[in-house]
Amino acid sequence: MEENLVYIGEKSFPVYERIILQKLSQNREVILKTRGKFIYNLVRIVSILQKENKVSIKRVEISGSDFKKEDKTYYVPSIEVTLIKK
Repeated sequence: MEENLVYIGEKSFPVYERIILQKLSQNREVILKTRGKFIYNLVRIVSILQKENKVSIKRVEISGSDFKKEDKTYYVPSIEVTLIKK
């Protein structure tokens, strides 16, 4: 199922739009994943694609995990959104 998975990071919207639409042309659904500070980027990408009437949201999963760094523990949220082509 890796062929329909996209990890969202710090690339620009047009890059992710092209990747997502290309994967949707080959698969029935695409899964977007990210965590931490990149959650904003994922939400923005999905919002724009929805507004342009290109995708629908099938499922959203929100979770998180503890991350330990130099004797401190941080909670890092993550999100997974499954999209289907309209």
